[in-house]
Amino acid sequence: AAAFAAGKTDWYDNAIVVDALARMGDPYWEEGVTRFTERGWKESMETGVTVLRTTIFPVGNPDDAWASYQQSVADHHDVFGANPDRLKLIKTGKDILDTKRDGKLGVILGTQDTSMIGAELDRMATLREDGWQAR
Repeated sequence: AAAFAAGKTDWYDNAIVVDALARMGDPYWEEGVTRFTERGWKESMETGVTVLRTTIFPVGNPDDAWASYQQSVADHHDVFGANPDRLKLIKTGKDILDTKRDGKLGVILGTQDTSMIGAELDRMATLREDGWQAR
């Protein structure tokens, strides 16, 4: 990413790499910790991925899908809050370019289905405010 910011012409350093089947997280976290470890962060950046798309839960039809969704969003936003120098919530195309330029890892929040919406279509506005992207 530093090469991108410096104008280096190596095509991969300048590429936008998206992993659409990823999970945001650090395999070395201790329970209850949301700050990336130095090792986890280093390994994440070594992948060359610019942006990952992670799934907000629930998947399927749990008893209280809305509450599960809200908890999952809160958990993800806790990770963003603990890593503002490393992570960026992606809401626009410009966010992707900014992420690459700044040497951060962009994260797109998405779902596998719409079970958390059910018949309450006004929840769509809340999902968009949370950073949810339907594509």
